[in-house]
Amino acid sequence: ECRRGAAAQICQGGPVRSRQVPPSSGETRQLKVLFEASWWSEGPPSLRRVLRESILTWQERFPNDHLALIVKPDARESAIADLGAGVTVRTTRWRPQALAAMVATVIPSMRMRPDVVFTHNFTSLTPFAKRVVLVHDFMFCEHPEWFTRAENAYFSLMPRTAPAATMIFATSQTEAGRISHYLGGRTVVPVGLGMSRDLMHAPTAQELPASLSDLGSGRVLVALLDDGRMAQDGAQPE
Repeated sequence: ECRRGAAAQICQGGPVRSRQVPPSSGETRQLKVLFEASWWSEGPPSLRRVLRESILTWQERFPNDHLALIVKPDARESAIADLGAGVTVRTTRWRPQALAAMVATVIPSMRMRPDVVFTHNFTSLTPFAKRVVLVHDFMFCEHPEWFTRAENAYFSLMPRTAPAATMIFATSQTEAGRISHYLGGRTVVPVGLGMSRDLMHAPTAQELPASLSDLGSGRVLVALLDDGRMAQDGAQPE
């Protein structure tokens, strides 16, 4: 959750001061925030988790804000079920995610006139709101040989659109430095990552199945994979 830590810099200080409530009033101005959320129900597991957690936590901490999401058509019902009817959910068929972030946010922001359009990796091209982007990494800039030509071509849209952002976030100080370097020294704000709900509500050691909890704590027990398989005692997963 970044609203009063990093996102507060967007709408209550720095380059964005319009309609600011004076600090002495003790009030918090409600915000209208449009999230590009193509990964709400599908996509890379780690990126999907970051996107969902940021939106869910924002809603919990600041329930009076007006949130709107842009999701894929088959994720609409899931988003409404997870967030409630008070959140506006719009759909887009723009693919891949870069186009959804850059292009599919333009018309909804023209109609909604949000304070902020929040995207991941690729900056919205809308002229109707402040543009905030959370860039996960610029590793492809430093090591293009690790990626295919198609991947490098796709990822190249990140640094090409980043100059249009009002503010750029990164998930760590190290990555913020890398991104800033490849953007010519542009300020990048590291916001970090919180613990996901899955981990916060994970079973304790006493609740684990005996087959796992009986294993010695001094051994390398489990390597978690995206599909849920496990490798024990250094064995290679199938």
